[in-house]
Amino acid sequence: MSATARPSRMQHIPPLPPLPRNEARAFSDSDWLAKEKMARNKKIVVFCLLSVIGMALSAVCASLAHIGPPALYLFVLAGGLAMAAFAVWYPEWFATTASHGFISFLSPNPGLAPTETTYSHIQAIAARGDIAAALKEYETVIAAQPAAVEARIQAAELYATSRTDVVRAATLYNEVRRIEGVSAARDLYASQRLIDLYDGPLRQPSKSLTELRRIIDRHQGSREAEFARSTLAKRRDEQSRAGAQ
Repeated sequence: MSATARPSRMQHIPPLPPLPRNEARAFSDSDWLAKEKMARNKKIVVFCLLSVIGMALSAVCASLAHIGPPALYLFVLAGGLAMAAFAVWYPEWFATTASHGFISFLSPNPGLAPTETTYSHIQAIAARGDIAAALKEYETVIAAQPAAVEARIQAAELYATSRTDVVRAATLYNEVRRIEGVSAARDLYASQRLIDLYDGPLRQPSKSLTELRRIIDRHQGSREAEFARSTLAKRRDEQSRAGAQ
């Protein structure tokens, strides 16, 4: 068996590129707070304008109905505020309620639905070039959350692409596959990335053969399993020819 590392021939989902430096700041907490404050101020301005318009329309209606003071003032005030509140908050309430209703229809028990965390704030740290700080943040999440699949995958990608610690990257990919309830897609992705590491910087091609067999066993019937089977056959042929020489 040749100990020379071969480039991986496995087809896999490429890792997400790091955020551009000029976009990293978009994920900072201060920017999100500023956006929320701006949206809140905009709502207040719109509410005030619609209140004035609503009061004017209410005054017109009251005059046509021959309503006099003090009932007139109460009618105008209540009408203006009600119109403004309805116009400002009803679209947001309706959109939220409709989306929740649709999700409930698709998933009657949303409490069991998996949630995916993006860790964009850590990606922003890495995009600024502070790899050590980003990895420290990932490790904090990993230590606190034994089932954090995405944190482990992103940390492994960063360890591997930055060549900070490819052994740790392989360890994290293996942890991902041992997490109960991990999706088939993430299980497959972890195996594919392990093959890349074993064929590449770790220089352990024999382990990549084990990973190919694992893909065939665990993902039977998939395109990836068929590709793994053909790749495994080719590598065995290569080893046989090398042994015969």
